[in-house]
Amino acid sequence: MPWELEEDTAHPQQQNQMTQRAISPPVAAGTKDPDIVGRAKAALTDPSEAGRLWPRGPRIGPQIFQPVGDALRGAAQFMLPNSLEAAATQAAMSAVPGGGLGAAGLRLGGATAAPAAVAALKGKDPIEAATKGLAEGVLGEGAGKVLQTGLRAGQAAASRDLFHMQGAIKKITDMIPAFAGKTPQETVARLVGGDAKAALSQHYDDALGALMKQHGDPVLVSPAMEALTGKTEQAIRPASELLSKIQSLQRGMFTMNKQLKNTQDALSRQQLIDAAREEVMTGLKANWGPEGVGALKTLDGQYRKGMELIRLFGAGKEQMTPTQIKKMVPAEGSINMPELQANFARQAGKLRAAMSPEEFTALAQAIRRGEPNALARDIPGKMPGLSWWGPIPHMHGLPRAPVRIGVPEHIAALGGSIGRRVATPGAQRLLED
Repeated sequence: MPWELEEDTAHPQQQNQMTQRAISPPVAAGTKDPDIVGRAKAALTDPSEAGRLWPRGPRIGPQIFQPVGDALRGAAQFMLPNSLEAAATQAAMSAVPGGGLGAAGLRLGGATAAPAAVAALKGKDPIEAATKGLAEGVLGEGAGKVLQTGLRAGQAAASRDLFHMQGAIKKITDMIPAFAGKTPQETVARLVGGDAKAALSQHYDDALGALMKQHGDPVLVSPAMEALTGKTEQAIRPASELLSKIQSLQRGMFTMNKQLKNTQDALSRQQLIDAAREEVMTGLKANWGPEGVGALKTLDGQYRKGMELIRLFGAGKEQMTPTQIKKMVPAEGSINMPELQANFARQAGKLRAAMSPEEFTALAQAIRRGEPNALARDIPGKMPGLSWWGPIPHMHGLPRAPVRIGVPEHIAALGGSIGRRVATPGAQRLLED
């Protein structure tokens, strides 16, 4: 209320002299001729109102919460706008989320246009309001960007990607103790260097040999083996001998640098080798009882999981060249997460088929850091380039800072948003002073 009559009941003899006293409402600091927003802020932050049920109302109880109230009023004094123009600027800076240049441009445009429109409606100078709003927006945007970049850099420096990957790998490969190294770095080195594949194959051979001793080593016929060797007697052998021959033929399919041969003849032979292995597995299942068949299916499933995980790091390949290894592990103790995320997106179907839903989810969460958008992945900075749309030049690949998807980037974006919301009223106080 703008005016109030106040009576002094403690001294009746002075009532005639103090019958009517004008009490002016408080005015927010730094404002001249405050509007409704400024008056509301002044009423909310007036220290003389501490402990009252409502403005100018009675005080209640002991003032044990006065320190809390003082802190809240101090925060309100800093955060609340002093005018409709300042409120419009803060609203514009909070309305558009995101940390990109487009979002920042929209926020600054709103911080310029909104106070100008309010000032015009109030009959004040819109250019002055627009200039002040733009300055406040630039300062708020800059502070938010600094905080967001700092949080992003700090989280990248303290990245626990390898530890997360170690946990995901362990969930899937507990059946092969030799698969995991003593450290996350060693685990990745084994995956990309071929040691993990050797351990997986050795485990499979040992487990299959144990199953044959338990459930039998039947004599089988493999037409694919006859086609590979050209000898009928090589195609009628005990299962263990057929598998040993298949392994020997498989080793011959690799070049000197441990890459699978890629000629048409090699591809045809690889199909026959795969067919021979499938014939042996089918023969074992036909000769073994339900217990043996169940154990063989479990072993096959474990082997398939391990191979798909190895192919995940190898971009679909089971053996990586030194150049490919350097690309996946660019430095000691680090891993190329954008590359790994891209591999995961390409091979998600095969990984999902080889794993249980729980295992696949654990792996996805580790690689994507909890990112819900299945298409998103870490994007490194890009160098600018020039291309042509007919006679029209077109710039592409403009530089940008690397962005880490998932929880770390969400935290950085939240920090940037908080920074903008705090820095904008701070800029308003600074410009008023």
